[in-house]
Amino acid sequence: MAWRLLVGKVYRTNDTPWVNTPVIFRRKIGSYTTNIQYPPDTLSCSTNSIGDIVTVDSNGNQTPGCRLWVNEEGDKISNYECLVGRDRFDFSLPLGDGSPIELSVLRAGSAPVESYPQSIIDYVDDAVAGVTAGNVKKIISDTFVAPVNLSALRIINLNSLQLASASNISDVSIALGFLESAVNLGASFTTVLQGTVSDSTWNWNTSSPIFLGANGILTQNTSGLLFIRQVAAPVSNQKIIINFGESIIL
Repeated sequence: MAWRLLVGKVYRTNDTPWVNTPVIFRRKIGSYTTNIQYPPDTLSCSTNSIGDIVTVDSNGNQTPGCRLWVNEEGDKISNYECLVGRDRFDFSLPLGDGSPIELSVLRAGSAPVESYPQSIIDYVDDAVAGVTAGNVKKIISDTFVAPVNLSALRIINLNSLQLASASNISDVSIALGFLESAVNLGASFTTVLQGTVSDSTWNWNTSSPIFLGANGILTQNTSGLLFIRQVAAPVSNQKIIINFGESIIL
């Protein structure tokens, strides 16, 4: 085999799974034989809703783990860099017999080198690596604790963790996040900061943008609002891309 299947969970610092986040593997040093040079390569995958590493194809289908290349003969170690959010570490991938290997084993057996992007070039490179084969990955917020019960499919004021509202002028310049599922008082939750979300109950007009409405709702009708802020664009009747724009006071 010329690859190893990397599997396992990615955790946050509070020991909860880091869900729905891009995970990038870069082979830093090209392996080579006497006649052939194999250049560095980049593989993009993500974690799923329970934090397990998965590979997502252009149709949104998930398969467990991520195949990391060794070399065609499977007899040479490859050196990789792993990027999760702004965290980075290096590891050496053992010989390519095709058997699964845990991310935790690789990290524990490596001599991690922690570093952070130092330039806009690094930042853009990371962002581009998170988009593969036309599949837009979600950018997820930090984890919060709900101060009240929160309804699903609403826009949240990330400063107060209450529902945002375009009928309240004090909400004109706040940080926003989209809540995919309902959250009970005291429960932990994350929000979507950017990316594709869908729901079978939606029926959007694909020729019109989507705005923040009253009480966190998504709307294509701006009548009666105190300011306009586009928060998404529909790509189908039941699928939208979250992308928060600037506010315009009416």
